[in-house]
Amino acid sequence: MNMFGERGIIMQVINTGNVPDKKLITVVLRSHINPSPNLEGFSIGKKMQVKLPYDMCLDEFLKTFFHENLNEIGLIAINGRMVNSRRTLSEGDFIDIFSRIAGG
Repeated sequence: MNMFGERGIIMQVINTGNVPDKKLITVVLRSHINPSPNLEGFSIGKKMQVKLPYDMCLDEFLKTFFHENLNEIGLIAINGRMVNSRRTLSEGDFIDIFSRIAGG
């Protein structure tokens, strides 16, 4: 299911099974890598709201959305700061995912 949220940001609601709405959080994702599952409305570098279970950590988020492309991830920031992958995501977090930079 997807819909337009505030400020025209596309919202993607992942399959959360029987999780009641009060146990969901909304985060904003901006990724420069394609996610593994097809997220309807996803566009590289564009902000997208995603509803998640309230107790999901960053590592679980990455394994859910980027399992086929984990080796392409170079930098991850939440709210503009580098964080530990065990960090639990919170309502309103802004997740930025950047690709590795090639060079010599």
